[in-house]
Amino acid sequence: IYLAPTLTASNYLDRTKQWSKLSPETKDHAVHLIQKGHVRIQQFRKKDGSFGAWLHRDSSTWLTAFVLKILSLAQEQVGNSPEKLQETASWLLAQQLGDGSFHDPCPVIHRAMQGGLVGSNETVALTAFVVIALHHGLNVFREGHAKQLKNRVEASITKANSFLGQKASAGLLGAHAAAITAYALTLTKASEDLRNVAHNSLMAMAEETGENLYWGLVLGSQDKVVLRPAAPRSPTEPVPQAPALWIETTAYALLHLLLREGKGKMADKAASWLTHQGNFHGAFRSTQDTVVTLDALSAYWIASHTTEEKALNVTLSSMGRNGLKTHVLHLNNHQVKGLEEELKFSLGSTISVKVEGNSKGTLKILRTYNVLDMKNTTCQDLQIEVKVTDAVEYAWSAYEDYEDDYNMPATDDPSVPLQPVTPLQLFEGRWSRRRREAPKVAEERESRVHYTVCIWRNGKLGLSGMAIADITLLSGFHALRADLEKLTSLSDRYVSHFETDGPHVLLYFDSVPTTRECVGFGASQEVVVGLVQPASAVLYDYYSPDHKCSVFYAAPTKSQLLATLCSGDVCQCAEGKCPRLLRSLERRVEDKDGYRMRFACYYHQVEYGFTVKVLREDGRAAFRLFESKITQVLHFRTDTMASIGQTRNFLSRASCRLRLEPNKEYLIMGMDGETSDNKGDPQYLLDSNTWIEEMPSEQMCKSTRHRAACFQLKDFLMEFSSRGCQV
Repeated sequence: IYLAPTLTASNYLDRTKQWSKLSPETKDHAVHLIQKGHVRIQQFRKKDGSFGAWLHRDSSTWLTAFVLKILSLAQEQVGNSPEKLQETASWLLAQQLGDGSFHDPCPVIHRAMQGGLVGSNETVALTAFVVIALHHGLNVFREGHAKQLKNRVEASITKANSFLGQKASAGLLGAHAAAITAYALTLTKASEDLRNVAHNSLMAMAEETGENLYWGLVLGSQDKVVLRPAAPRSPTEPVPQAPALWIETTAYALLHLLLREGKGKMADKAASWLTHQGNFHGAFRSTQDTVVTLDALSAYWIASHTTEEKALNVTLSSMGRNGLKTHVLHLNNHQVKGLEEELKFSLGSTISVKVEGNSKGTLKILRTYNVLDMKNTTCQDLQIEVKVTDAVEYAWSAYEDYEDDYNMPATDDPSVPLQPVTPLQLFEGRWSRRRREAPKVAEERESRVHYTVCIWRNGKLGLSGMAIADITLLSGFHALRADLEKLTSLSDRYVSHFETDGPHVLLYFDSVPTTRECVGFGASQEVVVGLVQPASAVLYDYYSPDHKCSVFYAAPTKSQLLATLCSGDVCQCAEGKCPRLLRSLERRVEDKDGYRMRFACYYHQVEYGFTVKVLREDGRAAFRLFESKITQVLHFRTDTMASIGQTRNFLSRASCRLRLEPNKEYLIMGMDGETSDNKGDPQYLLDSNTWIEEMPSEQMCKSTRHRAACFQLKDFLMEFSSRGCQV
């Protein structure tokens, strides 16, 4: 399925001789992907040359024909001997019945992957599908034994064409069966009478509106009833999105028209309608309609290709905050770069488009929404949960606490006696804590963990095919193959197939139950990692990957969310040590050596410095947000708009124990962030390289004990704000 689009694109570039317009390594990369896909497909080949969903499943006529067609087209790139494909063709010939039709006694489990083939005209559509595959397979037959097989294949195609012609003459075929029949008869150059009958039957079902031609609902056919129109009522209206069956049917019709009439008006209109049905990324509704439509449009673009100078001047304009914003694109058919331009306009603004030139183009617009909350919008129907149990071994650095032991609660009462912590007590306290939390000794350590993967669905939507659970293992682990093999070899066969690729474990499920079901396997820890980051797990519909559920899971006692702060296209990772809250006055530390100035100007050379008053605390997905009002600007580098009274957001990982209390003031100095909030103002990530000091209250500074320290803090604020690091 994934190999087919790559072959289509490669064939288009070969036929139009446009590889030179791409980077030099692109063709080699495409050939590598085709060869890789060929090797993978061969892993599912049976001894008789047929194919099934898995090696233990019965062979499918449709799937075997699909593989024969694709691998026949890939022979030039893979350079493989054709004997295996000849065996595949021989197996297909054995599936032909006496009347010339082909049957599929063991069809694939998930019939939706076959596209429009399923229905009341299934035998006709399947026969045409096999005829198309056998025709492509003729190119790999050579002299000797293969010549005899070639004669058998040609005779089989002739016999099947007679069956297809009879069905087309009866006038009872639905739109999809009529389209694939017309294409098969034209492709194999059947008798002119049969081709004309099939063509006339197909064109009688066409629906034409303006510059669009398509094949949709025809009463009495196998097509499903869809109430919405598939063409605009006027030229100013957009083309409505049609179902997959209509797209696949129109694609087969376009292939037929190109072979019969070449690039004519009918082909232009069908190609125009199909082009409007693609999504932003270039695909269509599902598997078969995407494969067939890309094949049809590729053939159309090959027929339309010309060396004549073509150019388009596209002007996009929109009113923004700073007035009229205009982009002018100069496109031509000799460009190497600039074929795609990423243009951004404010959401909700009106975009005016002016086009001049002697060619055609496609304009697609994607809406994006930037929000701080990382809400999981994928798990609407499918659900997956991954749990890791047993011991996970961490390096020593992972056991560093998030705050110093001597960070005591703040108090405004100067009469409370404070006991200073000596260096020896501090060392003994940290060492005892590490010993309590340290992992077991070497001979007692358990280097294995157990993964439990649970899947289910809410029952609202069914799957178009099998489901795949893609589990990314935690850093330093690899799955135990023996456990995975048990899942596929036991009589219950919990999993149909599994694969491992680096840190990924892929589990294939034939279906997803409506009740929670779990499977498990072991994993061994090869490398002891200090910070074991959370990993991802995705459950998705194999034939509709957008239908998915993505979650994060973590090792025991670690954060459940991957801490990444994003703004637009920029993301800032928040992994590492947590920030520490300093209460220097409570520890009676005097600024004799200017430790604040050394931190700001020598240790880190901070890029901002503010005193702020915390307004509120808010939980935002993997982060804790502190909205604060600036009370004094000490230093800035990029935040040129910072001033007293403005608000800024300071964020720390939710797993850290840092708490900034509302209505209290803090001195914060650190490095500029790479992201901004929804107002466009910079936001700052608090980490271990950030100075966070609670400002003393007026009552605390009145006490004799803290008076000198308060003066030193005040002197630092005045000196740093006026002179910066020029001291």
